[in-house]
Amino acid sequence: MSDYTISVDWSGKDALADSDAAKVISGSDFNTEFTTVRTAVNSKADLNGDSSEDFAIDNGTVAGTFTLGGTAVTSTAAELNILDGVTSTAAELNILDGVTSTAAELNILDGVTSTAAELNILDGVTSTAAELNILDGVTSTATELNYVDGVTSAIQTQINTKSPTASPTFTGTPAAPTATTGTDTTQVATTAFVQTELGTITAAVVNALVYPVGSIYTATVSTNPNTLLGMGTWAAFGAGRVMAGFDSGDEAYNVNGFEGGAATVDAGTSGSTTLSTSQMPAHTHTHDQSDNGGGASKIPGTGGSSGGTWTSSSTGGGAGHTHTTPSHSLLQPYIVVYIWERTA
Repeated sequence: MSDYTISVDWSGKDALADSDAAKVISGSDFNTEFTTVRTAVNSKADLNGDSSEDFAIDNGTVAGTFTLGGTAVTSTAAELNILDGVTSTAAELNILDGVTSTAAELNILDGVTSTAAELNILDGVTSTAAELNILDGVTSTATELNYVDGVTSAIQTQINTKSPTASPTFTGTPAAPTATTGTDTTQVATTAFVQTELGTITAAVVNALVYPVGSIYTATVSTNPNTLLGMGTWAAFGAGRVMAGFDSGDEAYNVNGFEGGAATVDAGTSGSTTLSTSQMPAHTHTHDQSDNGGGASKIPGTGGSSGGTWTSSSTGGGAGHTHTTPSHSLLQPYIVVYIWERTA
């Protein structure tokens, strides 16, 4: 659109002499001038608009209301500048056609850094505003929200089917990794681990636990227990003696390994032994009644008649007399076996 510039120097003609032919205004001068005017006018836009006219405004200012297609534009320059750099197609912008969101609602997207691909995840969403508002105030990060990616059922229901870490109760046939042989930790032992460990336990190991040093082994064979049990150092123990339990309250039994008692009562050189009064139990004596023929000494019989027997009163345990007895055995009934003590 060109600007109008005067083609004929009209004011210059006034200074010319009347005899100067150039001072005369001719039809050619008017034609030249009006042609220039027409060219400039025709290059200007029609104020009422014309569909056949294209024009550009450089640094234009609109005073009053700016109308587009019969609708007054109320957006500020700042608001329109938001579109500066927008590369959306008409089809993409037409997606907003019919949007009833308020400016405040749309401003919620202010600062959103999602890509088009990320926003396209919402394509086909049928959630209502109420359903989407459930996210109002959510402070979860993308990482945290991604934890539910792939969830196909209620999470709490799934959690409720899991066993607690403290004192769990399992059902069915629970399985666990089998530890290597010799593991000595708090790891769960599987049946496979137990079977393997039991296979490494020899009879000698078991016997060493059953018969620690100081144990007594009794057998009816003379074979050394080391040969029978496969472990330990053994020595014959308690030859010719029976064993009695330790008794801290009895001085005859309060020393481990103490030997006491005798197999027989020693009758001495005379072939008999004398029991002290205190060793004798209370007892009686029975005598025959007798008559020495002269009647000087009689032991009265029962009923006062001669003949028969007479029994003394009970004496002993302090009575003033003694008895002699031949040497005799004090052994209890017994059976002989082999006894061994583990010494190492």
